[in-house]
Amino acid sequence: MTRLFCRIELLAGLLAGSLVYSSQARPAVPDLHLFAVPELWETNKSRQVSRTPFGNVKSGVGLTSVRYQQVYAASEFGKVPEGGAFLSRIDIRGGCGGANAAFITNLVVKLSTTHRGPDQLSSIFSENSGSDEVVAFRAETWLARGDTGPCDFIPPRGEPGVDWVSPMYFNPALFYDPRKGNLLLDLTVPEPRLDVEDYNEFPLFSEVVATAGDALSRVAAADMNAVEADLVDSAGLVALFWFAPLPQLYVSSETNGIQLVWSTDPRQSRLQVSTQVGAESVWKDFPADHGNDQFWRVVTVPSDQLTKQQFFRLCLETTSSGGSAAGLK
Repeated sequence: MTRLFCRIELLAGLLAGSLVYSSQARPAVPDLHLFAVPELWETNKSRQVSRTPFGNVKSGVGLTSVRYQQVYAASEFGKVPEGGAFLSRIDIRGGCGGANAAFITNLVVKLSTTHRGPDQLSSIFSENSGSDEVVAFRAETWLARGDTGPCDFIPPRGEPGVDWVSPMYFNPALFYDPRKGNLLLDLTVPEPRLDVEDYNEFPLFSEVVATAGDALSRVAAADMNAVEADLVDSAGLVALFWFAPLPQLYVSSETNGIQLVWSTDPRQSRLQVSTQVGAESVWKDFPADHGNDQFWRVVTVPSDQLTKQQFFRLCLETTSSGGSAAGLK
């Protein structure tokens, strides 16, 4: 089901010749929630690795494309704000000793809420996806990297290019509420192009945890078009999750107008404007370029565009839920 999230934040205009507006103070950085799943491995390395899904090699064939699904138990998401939040980004950790990188063209990532738990995924891919599934990420070219080590080194969380080396920025983000079910990560991975062609001497690994009865499990096939998995096991990718709440709109007075600022995440946020609120209101996307930095989007509205009462809001659409086989390892 598609849901429209909107929040009216601001009344701005010229009243009695004076510019008036309402706002709250903007924090230095947005209220993002970052944590690793499984949480134990945020400051430790599992030392378990897998070629699947980004550097898969099948005996007698070589590199292959991959269809891949992985479930993360809802119990791992206790740091998500009550009521849910937008999953705006996942960073994949490279596997220790995987001294290679892969350029993947047309990677597709889907996210959904599923009632299937760890070690309960069906080998039929279509039976695992939830009704709120979104195509959250399409990349013309995406870079997956291994971890050249040392294996005992844990760099600061979020330091780019060192540990969580393969980020995926989601647009649209999935609104995920752990109370509604577990999280399913669904990947369609075309055959990669390795930075170093010798995949035996220089494999590409991703870090995994492979323990029966834990919070992860996966199903996969050595063919991106497969309907049924030929690998069903208890392993799963270690990942850093970024959750963002419904964004807040902030405003400040400028010399010749006002400045509107809101969080970059979730990325599908749209600024809209109307001259009134209520049943008769007509909301339109605000025609302005958004200046961006790492955390914020910025729009300046000149005073000559504020000659009458105006309401601004942020909106975004998203869906919301109410054993090893040959060729994959």
